Amino acid sequence: MKFLDREKEKRELKAILSGEPDVVYFVYGPINSGKTALLMQIFEELPEDYRIFYINFRRVETRKYEDFVRAMFQPRDESFWEKFAKRVDLIKAALEYAEKLLEKVNFRFELPSRVIREFFKPGEKERDVFRYLEILMGELVKKEKKPVLVLDELQMLRDVKKNGYLLSDLFNFLIGMTKETHLCHCLCATSDCLFIEKIYSNARLEGRARYVLVDDLDRERAYKVYEELGIEDKELVWNYVGGKFGDILGVLSYKRRGYSEREAVEEMVRIEAGRLKHLKLFRLADTEMREEIWEVLKIFCEKEVCRGKEAEKVLKKGTFWIRENVLFYDPVRGEVRPQGRIIWKAIKREIREEEGNVASCA
Repeated sequence: MKFLDREKEKRELKAILSGEPDVVYFVYGPINSGKTALLMQIFEELPEDYRIFYINFRRVETRKYEDFVRAMFQPRDESFWEKFAKRVDLIKAALEYAEKLLEKVNFRFELPSRVIREFFKPGEKERDVFRYLEILMGELVKKEKKPVLVLDELQMLRDVKKNGYLLSDLFNFLIGMTKETHLCHCLCATSDCLFIEKIYSNARLEGRARYVLVDDLDRERAYKVYEELGIEDKELVWNYVGGKFGDILGVLSYKRRGYSEREAVEEMVRIEAGRLKHLKLFRLADTEMREEIWEVLKIFCEKEVCRGKEAEKVLKKGTFWIRENVLFYDPVRGEVRPQGRIIWKAIKREIREEEGNVASCA
């Protein structure tokens, strides 16, 4: 299925990639808003002189530095690298890799196992992953190619260490590639905006990073998508699902299984309500502030978006819900809202059911 009605966001990102690399860009938004699908669509439409390296850290377990290296690099057939059998030279490896000119879209960097193992060794700068990538990007630029490094789900690296936290070295590298040498566009995609805010302050990214929001569709664009996908009761689906692309596809999945559109959206709310119950009963069971954390959700019974002091209150006591992808925090706009209309419906249902039970017991 083609990606639908994201022309505004596509124009913005294409404009960024058409210029000289100058800052790191965070591509952020609620879960299932279509960030990855949008990026893939853009990659397909870029001219053939681009060389995209797209690394998704959610696809692999990344607890250690060695996991990070394995996520970035893929072992290649050793016969291709026979000339390096006696001595590993990362500069020559970068030259050889650049001479291949690669595919337009690459999901990992291919290197022989013996070269990859060199990255695990301490000491010499020439064995450093980031030094190798810097050399490689420079060689690609010399060959009149336009490299783009895309790191998806970067928050998965938050606890990885190598002589300190890896993310510190990684962002220094990204800043070097953009702000300082202008060799490579660097995009970081995530739905974890608490992570973005922490990284922004800890990595000293002031003036070195910008944000691109990939949000759920507005009503006009969502209705066009509904029409193309054959959704009949647009008002019902908008009321329950809104413009969240992942949930729209969820409705279609239920319909293929024989559900009506109303049955589909009600089942989706029921599942999210069950998740809220589980979080309250088990994840918050031993938390001293259990009741206060639960009370935060009551703010959203009457409104969908919190701003100003209300948003500050949510951030003070309700980060649990943001980490669990119940609420979405937009650090640029300074607002907090449910991750989507389905979860918003579930929040209101659970709060009102709880209050009804309390009233009946009184």
